Amino acid sequence: MLKVGVVGTFAASLEAAIRRKLTAPCEIVVSSETEILSQLPYIDVLVTMLLTPEMGRRCTRLQLVQVPGAGLDRIDRSAMPSGAWLANAYGHENGIAEYVIGAMVAVTRDFIQSPYRAWQG
Repeated sequence: MLKVGVVGTFAASLEAAIRRKLTAPCEIVVSSETEILSQLPYIDVLVTMLLTPEMGRRCTRLQLVQVPGAGLDRIDRSAMPSGAWLANAYGHENGIAEYVIGAMVAVTRDFIQSPYRAWQG
């Protein structure tokens, strides 16, 4: 049976959504980043924001590391076990770009009055 490790606070908040989407029979282990170490030799899929060399050494069955965010800055790619895949969330680029442009326009055109600026008169 497939064993999925959901590791860390953010990933744990996604547990219910992960369970709803899974169609294959599997066991899901939700754990902190330190408590998962003893389970790693039995994990096939790791949903996490962090992968350290110590974690990578313990992963003997790992097939996939799924990062539930856009960045990979806490994933030590050299710690990835041979043959395992690494994936992250993407597809948010347009929304972020729109937000940044909108914020720049709002700030430079005084669309938003900060409490400090309003207090100064």
